[in-house]
Amino acid sequence: MCKLLDALFTKGTDQPSPPDIVNDVKGLFSDGIYWVNGKQWVRRKYLNIPFTVDPEFAPFGIPSKSMAGIGNIGNHFLYIRPHIDDHKFMVDWIEYQFVNSNGLKAADCVYRIMENELDDVWDFSKPSKWYAIHRLWEVSHDDNRYFRFKGVNNSKPDPYICRDSGIMMLAIGGIW
Repeated sequence: MCKLLDALFTKGTDQPSPPDIVNDVKGLFSDGIYWVNGKQWVRRKYLNIPFTVDPEFAPFGIPSKSMAGIGNIGNHFLYIRPHIDDHKFMVDWIEYQFVNSNGLKAADCVYRIMENELDDVWDFSKPSKWYAIHRLWEVSHDDNRYFRFKGVNNSKPDPYICRDSGIMMLAIGGIW
């Protein structure tokens, strides 16, 4: 029976996975998550990103089928939202992981593209063109760095580029 199970589950080639963001899951869930004023926060010592302030823990659901295979409508993912002072650390870490793995290790991010590029992505009174939870597809540069994303179930990348400021959160896992 074991040989049959081994044969079923070992076929195919191993594919690289996204980088591990949490370096101690036991520690994270025993004392790494805490509450302040009704919000959950993650102690930065459990994360592989050099934050200087503990990031906010932000669970929420997938709104479409674009990530089917990873998650679907009704599934929830766990995200970290860094303090504004640490946002650059997160975005630099995302690029570093992507570039140093030849694009094979990609991050799932929440990002927002504004109607007016000069608007603040955190100002929710302003309209946006695009708001997505997708996997990083490309990191490139023109005058500045930009990112492109793609839902794992979509045939093409998203039609917009995302600047550093548009990346809002980074997935650290899923809840099923």
